[in-house]
Amino acid sequence: MKDRWGFDKSQRVQLKAFICILGFVLIIALIAGIILAAPGEKGSLEDGEASGDISSEDKGAPKVNVYRNVWLIEKDGERVVIFREGKRETYVFNGKASDKETDAGEPEEEERVCDMLADIEITDGVVTALRLKPERISGRILGADDIYVEVEGYGRLPLSKNCRGYRLYGSLSMCAPKELPFGESVDFCMENGEVCGILVARGEAVKNIRVLIKTSDYGG
Repeated sequence: MKDRWGFDKSQRVQLKAFICILGFVLIIALIAGIILAAPGEKGSLEDGEASGDISSEDKGAPKVNVYRNVWLIEKDGERVVIFREGKRETYVFNGKASDKETDAGEPEEEERVCDMLADIEITDGVVTALRLKPERISGRILGADDIYVEVEGYGRLPLSKNCRGYRLYGSLSMCAPKELPFGESVDFCMENGEVCGILVARGEAVKNIRVLIKTSDYGG
């Protein structure tokens, strides 16, 4: 028997099955759209500690840049001056400065901080976090390459992935470990047992040269 629309019993069953399948597909599509539209979590100064500089430029989200081991020229009140990748940069400071990964030990707002290695977080052109790295050792360089630096009295010290070198005398500039002359006294910024910064504070000629002297027949 056909109904008022002209469908028999078999056709009505098929129509109901089609409507159920179509509804199920629409529900799955709606759930997938909600999941894909969910915003991701933002990073922080501590995120990706072992990685390099971090940049977030999602459309509509704040632009966040995290730079590792920059040279802090001066932080005074609401101004921060840094030296990064060979360039001097000045920013407004509106965040927290600490020598730890947490917020503990935050300096007073008007405290002046200068001449120190630091990690810096910049959000939309404003410094929102600053982590200082005060731990240092000093010694003469006996050898260096891209992985280790050998220091008198300390032996071979590993270089961190984001290690930066700075020549502080004369005109402030960058320097690579292999550019450092042997016998030069240098400061090393340390983090987690690795060298994260190399600071050449002065130009110094090698004062002591060892010379091997032998007799003319090389017998003694």
